[in-house]
Amino acid sequence: GTGKILRLQDEEYRLLKAIFSPQATVKTVMQAFSEEAPDKVEAFLRNTAQMNLLRMPPLETLCCDYHEDICQQIDHNLAQLILEVTQRCNFRCKYCIYNSSYEGNHDFSAANMSWDTAKQAIDYLFAHSAERKNIYLTFYGGEPLLQFDLIKQATLYGGLSICERIGTSPSIGTIAEGVDKDKTIHTYIDDYLAQTKPLCENCWAFNICPMCYAACFDKGGVNIKKKSFACQNCRTHTYLMLGTFCTLMEERPDALEVLDRSVLL
Repeated sequence: GTGKILRLQDEEYRLLKAIFSPQATVKTVMQAFSEEAPDKVEAFLRNTAQMNLLRMPPLETLCCDYHEDICQQIDHNLAQLILEVTQRCNFRCKYCIYNSSYEGNHDFSAANMSWDTAKQAIDYLFAHSAERKNIYLTFYGGEPLLQFDLIKQATLYGGLSICERIGTSPSIGTIAEGVDKDKTIHTYIDDYLAQTKPLCENCWAFNICPMCYAACFDKGGVNIKKKSFACQNCRTHTYLMLGTFCTLMEERPDALEVLDRSVLL
């Protein structure tokens, strides 16, 4: 990423677009364009070389605090394990790489992780995290809750407990101790309600607000500035969604008939 913005002629734009097509190779694209506009291809290659475009600098070293002791860290200080427990998903979000209509889709299957694979991965985590005070086991998909039985089995097998972490909020509990329900209610939820009541009680979006208390905390507790910023985003998003819904009600009410037949589980 050079951060450069280029002004391209039509031929140059078509050439770049063709190069980045997943079905093409640079060689085949260059051959095709060389016959059509050889001078443009030659100028394109010359300019990209002079401006260091479309290239990545060679990786000469790993820059981290412990690169001199990397083998020790890998063998004894493993911090997190992410299990992709399934490639299945029961949602159809158009922006997601798991959706068949997504342009960058690479054909995910309906495969599920087996218990044997999950067990071996957890064994590896414990065998290589002796120096860690806290370790993290997380579940990914697809939609991981479609493999809820496997998640429960993995949690029980490791002698782990569920902890809560949403976004960038601090972890509430650990996988060794779990969530302290009373502490969560009194320290987090009650404090959140008390401090945010003046902000929320007169808000037009109060009854449909998707804001979660865990998104408004940092290590010092409730962060009102963080809450206010998040509220602005929530209100904007909610306003746009309501506008879309009202437009549909006026122009295409038939498109919403499916809601009458829907059941929330």
